[in-house]
Amino acid sequence: HGRTGLLVPPHDAGAVATAVRSLLADPVRAAAFGRAARATVEGRTWEAVGDRLLGHYDEVLRERTAVAA
Repeated sequence: HGRTGLLVPPHDAGAVATAVRSLLADPVRAAAFGRAARATVEGRTWEAVGDRLLGHYDEVLRERTAVAA
């Protein structure tokens, strides 16, 4: 929230409308959100996503091994 966009509660149409109105009123902020979101996505290759997932699996296995010991 506030870095790449605005988060709103699920199923809250009023909150969505308020968020959209705030971005329409502040195109500079909306453009900054767009640039930040693009930079985030461009850094995600399938290789990077796979490496991150494997890292999570390794962490879970280490924790399970430590608990079992």
